Amino acid sequence: MKIALVEDNKEYSTLLINEIMNRNIGVDIEYFEDGESFLQSTLGFDFAILDIELPGIDGIKISKSMKTIDTRIVFLTSITDRVFEAFGEKVLGYLLKGNDIKKTINELIDFINQIEKLESIHLITEFGEIDIELKNILRVAKENRKVYLTTDKNKVQIYQNTLSNMHDKTNGYLVYINKSTMINIFRMISFTDNAILLENGIVDTISRDYLHSFKKEYLKRVAI
Repeated sequence: MKIALVEDNKEYSTLLINEIMNRNIGVDIEYFEDGESFLQSTLGFDFAILDIELPGIDGIKISKSMKTIDTRIVFLTSITDRVFEAFGEKVLGYLLKGNDIKKTINELIDFINQIEKLESIHLITEFGEIDIELKNILRVAKENRKVYLTTDKNKVQIYQNTLSNMHDKTNGYLVYINKSTMINIFRMISFTDNAILLENGIVDTISRDYLHSFKKEYLKRVAI
């Protein structure tokens, strides 16, 4: 597995790289001091660790310019509030900077395992039984007492599942935004205090009652 580390703090980067190499987890890591040199690189990476607070073009701007590149993203930041500034399928999550390098690397290994492990769920739908990758789910909603699942390609009714057990089965991918709708937090583009924009142009209403718990759950899932 090939990893890019884009971080302007050379001392911190050296500590991270040395700890990664000491773990002997079978990865190659390439270091970039700024976003410009990373974007100019022709190397293909499985995922990139992007410092959000880079000089010049920062990590969030880098991620937005990588839409056509098949590289997953992990943001690195010391400012918790900034984890809400970028969303999307390519973003696996966030690592919060700290003095405990070993803890940071443990969390990084979790992200590596997430890439390598294909997570899917078996469902009974109106078109028969299917296995669907969790990352392909955009939303699950209850409409007229029926439960529907929306993916990039279609919307299907699913049987023998409630919103509650779908939440449990999907390992934290789905988060409630109101009493009848859950969205895939890894497929979110942006949100306000009353609406959420998902990929594929899907807009859902987030209720005031669920706003606080939604933010808390989002941080719990993608920011360690």
